[in-house]
Amino acid sequence: MVRAVSRLSGRAFVGTSLSRSEEWLNVSVSFAITAFIAVTKLQFFPPWIRPVAQYFVSELKTIRKDLAKAQAMLQPLIEERLHNSDASEDEKPDDFIQWLSDALPEEERRNYFIQAKIQLLLSASSIHTTSNLTTDCIYDLAIHQEMQEILREEVVEVFAGEDAWERKDSIGRLKKTDSLIKESQRLSSNISK
Repeated sequence: MVRAVSRLSGRAFVGTSLSRSEEWLNVSVSFAITAFIAVTKLQFFPPWIRPVAQYFVSELKTIRKDLAKAQAMLQPLIEERLHNSDASEDEKPDDFIQWLSDALPEEERRNYFIQAKIQLLLSASSIHTTSNLTTDCIYDLAIHQEMQEILREEVVEVFAGEDAWERKDSIGRLKKTDSLIKESQRLSSNISK
């Protein structure tokens, strides 16, 4: 589930070419897992000693390596986007790399380290939350097998038309699926209560 979610989120964040890269998938998944472990380990130390304690948390070294790899992979893509910055809005890729390139001040557009950090933090949060939610939904469907046919019928009905896959409102019309996701999230939420 984690790999599937990382591939999907990668498409929105870094575009089609990098999201298909095995190296990018490995870095984004590794960063997501390692970051949560590092944060957990650092919490065992009082705040005043964390500047020193960081040298005893091996995952922080792995995080720095992942950031360097991400930066090396992102740099050519960012350079290409900046080189083609005069393209019309319709010709520009629709991903987070492009959004950052358009939004950042001129002097920060070539700060590859910050962009790599933003991308990996965004990936970490999306991979963790989405894969947990998806797994919870699958478990709930396994328990409540009667819902499977109901949801299948809804999907067939909503996506029956020729242009249904291209229409923006199609996903919003999956009311029963949305209810399952919300109920699964409510019952199995990872958010502390």
